[in-house]
Amino acid sequence: MKKNNLKKIITCVVMLAVLGALMGGTAALKHWNRVNEEKEEEDTSVTVIDKSGLTVTKLAVSSSAGDLSFTYENDRWVYDGDADFPVNQDKLSDMAQTLAKISASAQVNPDDQGELSEYGLDKPAVYAEAEFSDGTSASYSFGSVNSYKDCQYFTVSGDDIIYLADTSVASSLTGTLDSLCQSESFPLTADGVTADDVKSIYIENAEGVSNEITDADGIEELLGYVKVLNLTGRADYYADSAEMAEQYGISESTGKITVTYFASTTYTDEDGNDYTGSEEKVYTLRIGKPFVQSTTDSDGGEGIESCVYYSPENSAMVYFTDKTSMDAVFDFLDYIPAEDSGEE
Repeated sequence: MKKNNLKKIITCVVMLAVLGALMGGTAALKHWNRVNEEKEEEDTSVTVIDKSGLTVTKLAVSSSAGDLSFTYENDRWVYDGDADFPVNQDKLSDMAQTLAKISASAQVNPDDQGELSEYGLDKPAVYAEAEFSDGTSASYSFGSVNSYKDCQYFTVSGDDIIYLADTSVASSLTGTLDSLCQSESFPLTADGVTADDVKSIYIENAEGVSNEITDADGIEELLGYVKVLNLTGRADYYADSAEMAEQYGISESTGKITVTYFASTTYTDEDGNDYTGSEEKVYTLRIGKPFVQSTTDSDGGEGIESCVYYSPENSAMVYFTDKTSMDAVFDFLDYIPAEDSGEE
């Protein structure tokens, strides 16, 4: 009897699990069943809008990342909020191409469409607008994600049909302003600089105290600290000379770090043949004033951190790093090579 009861219990548990799975599957299929498709194996994609033969002259996107708009003028994308913002031209061109031509993997049957709210289209997760060189324009609304097919509902102005597209379409349009900024290259990483490539590292503080490190041991140790200043903490994407000096304490007379190194390069001889050689390069970081910023740790605890501004020479961008990292570099103002220290 006990064995029979156990079998009954197991059977009930299995049946409940199966029922739960069926209910979950039914929920996932709720909207997909409204999609008008012929056969699973057939290509049911359809081009919803195709303006690929035209130039996108203006685009705007609203999402959880904010409201952003850009204008294409003089063969370049310009941020409408600030003409000095260094727009990443490749990223904006990709966004423009996305809006110029969009294909849907399927569409919802218009006779069984229901309310826009069922698809998250009453309050779109992503809303975009585009203007084209022929004077026409279009708007796009992206709503809920259909997890069953990993696609997203969307509509285009002038068309009452609700389509489904790959989720990558909408995600390619979103991003913060900072993510659309053209970042500067950090040469010491981009050129793959090692200690063996460095000729010297010159450091000078705001008071004019300086030191030039030329020995192999000093260069190897100091280069590791300098490479921490790799332009990742951006404080300002554009500062003119006055703002650079007044707000960030950066000018030609402030502290600096200069790395002189050799990088491989390709030359062409008089016969048109390419050959590899090395080129001496100089990279200088201008050091600004210290400041304190508020921080929040992973547990939500608040604190403060001492930081220092810095900027590459001839750059309008300003970066910052923690003061400890900057101090590690300037500790080498007191550095003396072992062979010159009087030690045996």
